[in-house]
Amino acid sequence: MKKSILILLLSLLCFSCQNDDDNQLDCALYAPAFPSVFLKITDDNGNNLLENGTINPDDIILQSGLGIRYNPASKSNTANADIKVLDNTLELYIPNDTTFDYILQLNDTQTVKLDFTTEALAAACGLVYFVPNSVVYNNQDQTLDEVFPQVFLTSISL
Repeated sequence: MKKSILILLLSLLCFSCQNDDDNQLDCALYAPAFPSVFLKITDDNGNNLLENGTINPDDIILQSGLGIRYNPASKSNTANADIKVLDNTLELYIPNDTTFDYILQLNDTQTVKLDFTTEALAAACGLVYFVPNSVVYNNQDQTLDEVFPQVFLTSISL
């Protein structure tokens, strides 16, 4: 009798554990990684001007663009040193537009203008994000390297 009750309880437990989810993405919990662009500013010899102090990131004035953030040198001793490629760069926020520009006043005498084009891509839950596909500085196309998934790096030389 005890075995019958135990078997009955175990079978009820097993059948009550079935998955009745519809396997749909819960859009309230969906937080995709959006693309980002980082800018490295160098001299003609390839020296990083933010790293060597020639340009003080605190003095940079955003004249046009969505927003910037200075990305200082990483202090981590991680075995994955690839992340250090973004040390001493400026993150340029990508607006929801297929073309946009950034005008940065670096100091009293230097201003740079970058023109970007992007491609609009659809994501889950009806979201759209914009992936940069070109950047122009001084009327010249600049390289735009995808250093990590959805993370782009471009360099300009002053």
